[in-house]
Amino acid sequence: MTYVFNACVGDWLRDGHLQLKDLWNVLMYAIPLIFIALSGGLAVAGGVYAILNSLYTKGQMFILKRKMGKLALQASREGADVRP
Repeated sequence: MTYVFNACVGDWLRDGHLQLKDLWNVLMYAIPLIFIALSGGLAVAGGVYAILNSLYTKGQMFILKRKMGKLALQASREGADVRP
């Protein structure tokens, strides 16, 4: 970001004065773009987290169903009530 800012205002700094209005115009467009990029990155991270959480939950449910099926099969063979 420093390189972009220096490219935009480098000639003003070389002249020895800094025009506040022009600097404000640069910042008026740079700051919202920074926030848009940040929010996009957070949205992607949130989406990836939600997908991974869903996959983990489905995996845990699959393991639990398989375990419960084995216990039910064992209980039907033995005639006993086997609970986890």
